[in-house]
Amino acid sequence: MIMHKRGIIFAQYSDEVNPGVQDLLTVFLRTILFYFVALVLIRLMGKREVGQLSPFDLVVAIMIAEAAVFVIDDPNTPIWTGLIPMATLAGLQIIISYLCLKFPQIMSLVNGRPTIIIENGQINEQNMRKARYTVHELMEQLRQQQNPSLPDVQYAILEMSGSLSVIPKTKSRPVQVSDLNLDLPSESLPAALVVDASINYDGLHALGRDRQWLVEQLQKIGAPELSEILVAAVDPNGNFWWQRRQH
Repeated sequence: MIMHKRGIIFAQYSDEVNPGVQDLLTVFLRTILFYFVALVLIRLMGKREVGQLSPFDLVVAIMIAEAAVFVIDDPNTPIWTGLIPMATLAGLQIIISYLCLKFPQIMSLVNGRPTIIIENGQINEQNMRKARYTVHELMEQLRQQQNPSLPDVQYAILEMSGSLSVIPKTKSRPVQVSDLNLDLPSESLPAALVVDASINYDGLHALGRDRQWLVEQLQKIGAPELSEILVAAVDPNGNFWWQRRQH
């Protein structure tokens, strides 16, 4: 009798809850879960710019996304069927990346090698055919590199990521400080000391200063209270600048 009553209560409760709402809630919660899982795994795989991903990194990133989407789309699929392949792919990427550091042959096998497209101002047609790289693509990337004229290019190398590295001829390269025989002091990075009304202690520590020093410097340049400052920084020459917050 008790089991019968419980069954009736459960059936009534199930009838009251819209299955569609349950599915939407499940998809919502799974999306949040797999977002953070994918974020953690990508961070563990190492820092890469999207445009600098190797073929192997790109394949792993796509497969991780597909594994997550597969579980999110079907609320009836167990979560572990997505977590296991995502973790496996991330682990595989980390292991192979480590092996690539130890064995250059594995790196060449997985990621390929850079290809010389222009050598001594001459296009290497054979290498272009091997890379399935067209003249139109070459000219486009040369323009993006601010080297539109082929005769001005000494070397152009197609990197493993697909980007083109251009080395101009000596007569065509921009003037460097060393060309002028100037002895200039080395520069340091500018340091942000106040960000959105809060003291950036990392910037202070990088300068070897403390909060009291910062307050004194801000008073010297006529800056308002910290609560009124959007950003305050010091450039490599020791000059302070700041901007007031907008209310």
